[in-house]
Amino acid sequence: MEGKIAIVIGGTGLVGTSLLEQLVADSRYSEIVAIGRSKPSVESPKISYVENDLSAPKTAAEFLFGDDLFICIGTTIKKAQTQEAFRFVDYTIPKKIAKFARKNGVKSIAAVSSVGSHRKSGNFYLKMKGKMEEAIISEAFKRTVILRPSLLLGDRKEVRIAESIGRKLAPLTNLFLWGRKMRKYRAVKASEVAAAMIHYLNLDIKGVDIIHYDQIKRVKR
Repeated sequence: MEGKIAIVIGGTGLVGTSLLEQLVADSRYSEIVAIGRSKPSVESPKISYVENDLSAPKTAAEFLFGDDLFICIGTTIKKAQTQEAFRFVDYTIPKKIAKFARKNGVKSIAAVSSVGSHRKSGNFYLKMKGKMEEAIISEAFKRTVILRPSLLLGDRKEVRIAESIGRKLAPLTNLFLWGRKMRKYRAVKASEVAAAMIHYLNLDIKGVDIIHYDQIKRVKR
């Protein structure tokens, strides 16, 4: 039986890189289409790289054919420099990519969001993540998985001072985050988030799942 085709948007970040590594090792997938501005560091005969900075998402539509779509794209306000630029990367691109993929017959989607996201949040970052989730869910894929991790742990290429401090303190701060309401704010490894994307997207069920820390940690690798 021929394996599935995965489409990965944002395969060069912490989660995206680990996701590609795990998809390559997963026998359920025979082909992986990685779309982005930069070529991923992960190499495999399974991976086909499409160079596209997604400044015009419609130009990627012709490559959005497959079974499972994974969206790991994201930036920071500091890097984007303006709220408008941030909105385009974290909201507009995922929204349009999901729409084109759905029109092309892609059945399942998994996207990385953030803990605390909500379309009516007073925090601009969390508001955009919430609106992104809403847009993706509205496309009514057969299977939709939204992951809401807190601080991501892993070796990031670019230096983010606040995140670097947070990663060093994570073992300590995680100890104080107890209870159902607080545990979801615990830092988590990017590789574990990637594993959860694959695991929950491949469950033989339909509908939408919102995945937090405890569900991410529950996945066996």
